[in-house]
Amino acid sequence: MKHLTTIICILATSMIYGQSSRVEFETDAPSGEERFQLDLRNNSNGNASASVFRMFAGTDANMVESGIRNFPNSYDAVTGYGGYMTLSNATKGIIFRADQGNSDMRFLLGGFPIQDHQKMILTSVGNLGVGANDPAARVQIKGGDVYLEDVGSGVIMKSPDGSCWRLTVTDLGDPDFEKLMNCPGIVPAKSADQ
Repeated sequence: MKHLTTIICILATSMIYGQSSRVEFETDAPSGEERFQLDLRNNSNGNASASVFRMFAGTDANMVESGIRNFPNSYDAVTGYGGYMTLSNATKGIIFRADQGNSDMRFLLGGFPIQDHQKMILTSVGNLGVGANDPAARVQIKGGDVYLEDVGSGVIMKSPDGSCWRLTVTDLGDPDFEKLMNCPGIVPAKSADQ
């Protein structure tokens, strides 16, 4: 009965609009409660329980399904999902968009304050900072190493003449530059007899 009362109170203090295939909820939050919150709660502790918010667009072969899924710690229907929230899309993928030109995207682990728990940031100019709160280069890493484990891979750089070179390291720790046939993303031209 508690949940039904909560729903009735929410609806009684909210305006629900339906216009141009859009449904909106609007409310004047009580004094001191300056947020609007929608809770989806599943109290099951089963190993396959979850709270799921799914969205569908289109029909048949044109239909796209996306969702937000929340899994309790006890969830083991899929290995590694327990205790995690997932964003999912059943077709092309996920776009993260911030519409303001000076927006950035921040990734926090551990809560607040931001300056203590921000682990990564993608700035409005496209600079990526890992451990650096205000990256000054396209990629800036602070407080850690960059580890390239695969000996066959390295850092690829383009020289002024358009050639691409891969920098790796020998067993003696010496740098080794290898000229590549093609730069990454360039499909080799076919010869006349192919």
